[in-house]
Amino acid sequence: MRPALLALCLLACRSEGSVSAIGDGDGDEVDSGEPGDDSGGDGGLTDSGSPDDDTGDDPSDDTGEGTGDDTGEAPTDDARWCLDFEDGSLEPVGYAGSAIELFDGAKLKVVSEGSDYSALSGEELLGFDGWRALLMRSNDAGDTSSVSIATTDFFVVEDPHLWWWTLSEVDERGINLYADLLDENGTIVASLDLAVDTGGFVPTLSEGDDPIEGYEEITQGEPVVGELVQQVTDVSTWTGQSLRLRLYQHTRIQDNGFFTLFDDICAGTALTEGLAWGDPDPTH
Repeated sequence: MRPALLALCLLACRSEGSVSAIGDGDGDEVDSGEPGDDSGGDGGLTDSGSPDDDTGDDPSDDTGEGTGDDTGEAPTDDARWCLDFEDGSLEPVGYAGSAIELFDGAKLKVVSEGSDYSALSGEELLGFDGWRALLMRSNDAGDTSSVSIATTDFFVVEDPHLWWWTLSEVDERGINLYADLLDENGTIVASLDLAVDTGGFVPTLSEGDDPIEGYEEITQGEPVVGELVQQVTDVSTWTGQSLRLRLYQHTRIQDNGFFTLFDDICAGTALTEGLAWGDPDPTH
């Protein structure tokens, strides 16, 4: 598993398996019931500041004056709204079911950690925050004209940042990634070319595969495991407005439909400074 987001964010993200707002949960939805969930439903969250702590000290002496500095926990992002794909549905990005093929054959699919979802090898070793993530890629033929498109539910901008976690099978030599923000009328208000982050992941060729031109590092050796990378954007310009995020992904190398993963798309206050959105790009 990659390092988790803010525990509170995860409670929000997992509470419905898709979209939720902080504070909407009733506390009974923490245990996702997924394989390997042996937390007993508490996710390891305990109240370390309880007056019943057995330290024998005055409770006012061990609070750290409300700073949390004595907990040993690193600061984390503060998410107000999140969506994930833990229920296996594409509904949070506008489609029914768990997999869909668009008009040009482009793919969107909810994939599970440890599963096989590429013609190359090594993706089964990748760890997610939960058990599932969104996969986007061009069609089976690997046509450069085949574009995978995902559009989120609306969220209200109440905090400065919008972020997600992502990992691509290869770098920008083989994949194009870009995004739009849309208002309630469906008008594009901003666009952004996204970095194609592999998170250090290097897949391998399967037996009998031909080498991929320009990717000498992809061989029939051992894969290099990577981690999903956080990308943070600044949406403070649209405070108070309802927006949707639209993601686009397609291959740049004909006959090779490389994948990109997205997970935990959240709005709130992040620890890192957000990238600025650019002017609307009508070519999207």
